[in-house]
Amino acid sequence: MEDTAANFIKGLFMNQEFYLGNRFNGIDFKVVGVEVLSMPDFNEVEEYKTITPWVVSIKKEGDKYATYIKPDDVEFIVQAIKHLVDKFNYTQNKQTISSHDISLQITSARNKR
Repeated sequence: MEDTAANFIKGLFMNQEFYLGNRFNGIDFKVVGVEVLSMPDFNEVEEYKTITPWVVSIKKEGDKYATYIKPDDVEFIVQAIKHLVDKFNYTQNKQTISSHDISLQITSARNKR
């Protein structure tokens, strides 16, 4: 990313405050740091570790609200892959992928309940 664009984006988000949640539950946040990461060198197979919770939800027809699903739910991997594909396709201009291009295997669960 060019320095000009990086500085613009940093300035846009730095010290912003926002509420994350719905009308029943939520929390206020303040952005205290923004950094530009270099583009990763992707390989055919990668292993990732999330540093924040990975929230996956589904909204079934007729339901008023989305339902958040746990990693051990049978639908979690299907929906997680769909979310990854959607995010990639919305942010990449030259290439698109489908759910057939990604496989996902959860290798650990930190807070199983």
